[in-house]
Amino acid sequence: FGMPLRSDILVLQMLKDNLGQRPFYISRSTAGYAQALGLDAYALTQGLVTKIAPTPLTASADTVAVGGLGHVDVARGLALWKSYTFPAALIRRGDWVDRPSASIPALYTVTALALGQALEQQGRAAQAQSIRQQGLDIAEGARITDWFVGAVPASPAPAAGSDAPRGTPIPA
Repeated sequence: FGMPLRSDILVLQMLKDNLGQRPFYISRSTAGYAQALGLDAYALTQGLVTKIAPTPLTASADTVAVGGLGHVDVARGLALWKSYTFPAALIRRGDWVDRPSASIPALYTVTALALGQALEQQGRAAQAQSIRQQGLDIAEGARITDWFVGAVPASPAPAAGSDAPRGTPIPA
């Protein structure tokens, strides 16, 4: 983390002034900002945001520790996931506007994969697989499956006489 920036000090002061009085959220589009501020133990993932809790979190029926992400609020995350219209729209469209802004569908993909992992840990395998597949479908629609190496099953071989899937190396 090193030397805090003025903006970090401002965020920490806002947190100090408001904790316990009103909810404090950090967008997950900031990547690991909550962790960079040293708030790992207080960070609760709820869909596309991280809610900062007033006390350190512990696992419970609806709060599951997910490796690499921290604690996930499964009930709230699932309710939010079902309310999002973006995934279905992107999957239907089958394309994303441009590569530089592809972090947006990537965040949805990561959210689906993390929620799927949390559901799996709760023993809800079918629901977990359905949400993970939606996340992978988003990545496919945005053409960013290469960002999720190991998370995406291999594409089936193309039929004889058809074109190879996008991104397939062409032998020299």
